Amino acid sequence: KYCAAYHVKKGTILADALGRDLLSFNYSVGVMVPNVYRRYIFKKNKEFFKKNHIEFVLNNIEKKQYQSESNVKNNLVVPIGGGRFQKHFDNIDLFDKDTALRALGIPNNYSYYIMADYPIQRNGEQSLEETHNRLELLTTFVSARDDIALLIKPHPAVDAKIVSKIANKENVFLINKSVNSLEYALTVSDVLVCKFTTIGLESMIYDTQVISCIFDGESDFEIFGNSAEYIYSIKKLNSLFEKIFSNKDAFDNWKDSYKERRNLFVKEYYMQGKYSSSCVIVKNVEKEIARKYEKL
Repeated sequence: KYCAAYHVKKGTILADALGRDLLSFNYSVGVMVPNVYRRYIFKKNKEFFKKNHIEFVLNNIEKKQYQSESNVKNNLVVPIGGGRFQKHFDNIDLFDKDTALRALGIPNNYSYYIMADYPIQRNGEQSLEETHNRLELLTTFVSARDDIALLIKPHPAVDAKIVSKIANKENVFLINKSVNSLEYALTVSDVLVCKFTTIGLESMIYDTQVISCIFDGESDFEIFGNSAEYIYSIKKLNSLFEKIFSNKDAFDNWKDSYKERRNLFVKEYYMQGKYSSSCVIVKNVEKEIARKYEKL
């Protein structure tokens, strides 16, 4: 009945007719970024969301973002922790770099491994131009280096044939959809280059440094707090690469300068020590829904 309520509240006629007798809920997953459609829904169904909606979010960071767009009461936006990401914390002890490279079929003779995402295109969020400009710079840079490997991870909804045309150089590798391929890629990657992505949030668990390219200059997409290096133009991205990949000391010093911030972000984002398993999350969801439903 709870799932039915969630879907019914999207329909204006039924929501208006049954509004006060319904409870809607949602569990937000993935990256929480500003969303025009979400703001429209909140505005259109203001009274409904004020009284009859519970939003389960990953952490207090995403709670703050959600409340900036909605009129849902503070106590009805519930952080429940990152139990679904626990596998990544477990992988730290299960995987090592050489094993991961063998599984991916990538040589282990490179000094640096850069990972780049190829996201699905969303109007107003990630454009095709941004993605291709970023990847063109990356492939051009690594093609002149024999000590750097580039791993490209396409979104599951992206046609791999498109990306395979980019990954046609000796030291550029396409990460497929096989079992554990993402986990293996995160294990070996020293750097992740993206705009904003869930993979970026996951990568920091593996001590990978994120470079977030926000070529449209929109600060709303700075989702990694102060734990990422933010770049706002192709020219500056190239300059950063020239600087940090000039020698090992330069790279190590640059990455180490973010280490404390990476660790703090991971601790806060995944609410370590509060909720660590999916079972705990399910129990908290059931308890909160039951409590709220009794009051309607």
